[in-house]
Amino acid sequence: VEERNSDLFFEIADVLDFYPHLYNQRTYGEFLLPDGTSHPLLQGSTVVPDLRLVEVRGCATTACVAGWAAALSGWHPTTHTTVDRKTTLLYWDPVAPVPLTMSDHHSAESVYDLARVLLGITDLEAEELFSGMPSGCSDDHRWTADDLRAIGKGRSVFTDEWPG
Repeated sequence: VEERNSDLFFEIADVLDFYPHLYNQRTYGEFLLPDGTSHPLLQGSTVVPDLRLVEVRGCATTACVAGWAAALSGWHPTTHTTVDRKTTLLYWDPVAPVPLTMSDHHSAESVYDLARVLLGITDLEAEELFSGMPSGCSDDHRWTADDLRAIGKGRSVFTDEWPG
């Protein structure tokens, strides 16, 4: 049995409470432009095609529960240079302990696996908690801060195990 990291669950819950626009259960992580939109050249939900966005004042990061677990624990997105060497992409899976680490570096880890360990949950719990369309949450396929605090205190991730 895993020991839950209540403090980390509570930190993620605070993000959902105080910065709800930075929560997106459908992406491990992505940058938002100052106007709140995703980068127009975004390729999939996990990459930013221009590393200069890291330096843009007013940009924000939006992430799911797994992405926030990694980010709040000091992990960073990794980089990948395309075959033509014309574009460097920023990936939120895998993540690394040092900023701008190459995605194939030995220190890079799967954000899913890392977040599961950091939160102290089982593989089955991680599958539901990190799903892009979780069924066990109170809101419309979005976890609420109250859900995460309750899970951090030991409540099951699965609704069929919740007290009636």
